[in-house]
Amino acid sequence: MAVGCGLGYTNTTAMTFNAYNYIFRQTLISDIDECQGATEVCLGGGTCHNKEGSFDCSCPKGFLLIDGIRCQDINECEQSELCTPNGECLNTEGSYHCICEKGFTSVNGASCEDIDECANTTQCGSQGVCENTDGSYRCLCYQGYQDSLDGHGCVDVNECEMLSGVCGEARCENVDGSFLCLCSDDNQEYDPMTGHCQGHSLQDDYDDDKKDCYYNIVGDNFCQNVLAANVSKQECCCTLGAGWGDNCEIFPCPVIDSEEFTDMCPEGKGYIPSKEPMYEGNDLSYQDANECMLFGKEICKNGYCLNTESSYECYCKQGTYYDPVKLQCVDNNECEDPNSCIDGQCINNDGSYSCFCTHPMILDESGKRCISTGNTESSEPTEETDVYQDLCWQDLSEDFMCSKPLVGKRTTYTECCCLYGEAWGMQCALCPTKDSEDYAELCNIQYRRSYGHDALIDPFATQETGPYELPER
Repeated sequence: MAVGCGLGYTNTTAMTFNAYNYIFRQTLISDIDECQGATEVCLGGGTCHNKEGSFDCSCPKGFLLIDGIRCQDINECEQSELCTPNGECLNTEGSYHCICEKGFTSVNGASCEDIDECANTTQCGSQGVCENTDGSYRCLCYQGYQDSLDGHGCVDVNECEMLSGVCGEARCENVDGSFLCLCSDDNQEYDPMTGHCQGHSLQDDYDDDKKDCYYNIVGDNFCQNVLAANVSKQECCCTLGAGWGDNCEIFPCPVIDSEEFTDMCPEGKGYIPSKEPMYEGNDLSYQDANECMLFGKEICKNGYCLNTESSYECYCKQGTYYDPVKLQCVDNNECEDPNSCIDGQCINNDGSYSCFCTHPMILDESGKRCISTGNTESSEPTEETDVYQDLCWQDLSEDFMCSKPLVGKRTTYTECCCLYGEAWGMQCALCPTKDSEDYAELCNIQYRRSYGHDALIDPFATQETGPYELPER
């Protein structure tokens, strides 16, 4: 009986003989490998993949499978966003390429990116600054230069040709980036304020150099008395300076009212030539010297400098005063006034002072007098034995400021000084020093002097100790 095959299969007949010489017929069905045929089954560069009873075609990147057997190129350029806005899309076999406009470069052939021409630091030379633009660049030229004809670079401006009569009667000479006005007379100089050639001014002798200004040129350390650096001789000697020079090579300033001083400072002390002078003939105009601008850091240390006509004032914070010799605000030692801390210990500190009282005395409301606790209603006794409890301070700075209060416990003066701290109470009453007789008496311990009978006592003898006796801290 004949056996039929489906599409993609083939059959074969096999005959076999057994021991009795009977013939058996067997039909075998097997898959056809279409990919091995002489005829190309996947068109357009596709790849054939055999499978049971059939086959599949696959296409390379950039191609689309048509009708299951044909690969057709995809036109990527039909996607309008490709290569825009600075390029044109060109379709290629299986891909595409961007043709970029001038000033742009292709990135992996897929897009156009602006070229940063300014990455080349020599693009505008040394006469300008390069600024990148979309698809190009431009040079921002320095004063005295202008854009070149091609727009890429900076060239010198010839002011002598462009600005007719810029030097008046003087001769104009163009130089790179600028120009010069030259006088025919070597003894004259061109004055840009008036536009004329004028004789050399005496004041120019003082303004040519900038050096250090010294406040005091007497004594061993005069080299350290620098008021300011990089100032003219007039700025120094017509104000506060006593000498002017460099590296301790000092030229003393002229004596006030001397002929040399009058020539240098015709308007007197505190006045210097104006930075923007108004000429009347060959005469300069003068203005008040701003000492706070010239020397502010040196003439008003620790204070606020205020310029005044021909001088200055230095304002100091409360508790300090201005020393005109040291040129700084110095601390006012209030403890030199006996009324600052009556019956107490006065400790001066920067800009103020503190008044400390010995227990049981406390400060009164004025903060300047120590009074007995019997004279005030503050601090009520906690027991009939007049035992007071308050904060115990565990640290005392060199300027006698209390800090580090004992946490979680209020103590008596005795407990604090003998067991825990250095001072007691809101008034920071100082504890006696541990090597003092007052400390020994307060804490009920034996006091030993470093001389006399106590120094001869056997240190290993058994001593009777008090309730607060502790090892030396």
